[in-house]
Amino acid sequence: MIIQADGSSVVPEMDESRLRGRFLLLHNGTPVAIAGPHGQSLEWL
Repeated sequence: MIIQADGSSVVPEMDESRLRGRFLLLHNGTPVAIAGPHGQSLEWL
């Protein structure tokens, strides 16, 4: 589970280890992809 600063979860069913230094991309507040820090990888959700 990924926890935000306010204590709420972004994607409750996602394991934190899945990010491994990558970024969770949101569109209008909805998680849509996990991306590498320089765009070298993209995993659509």
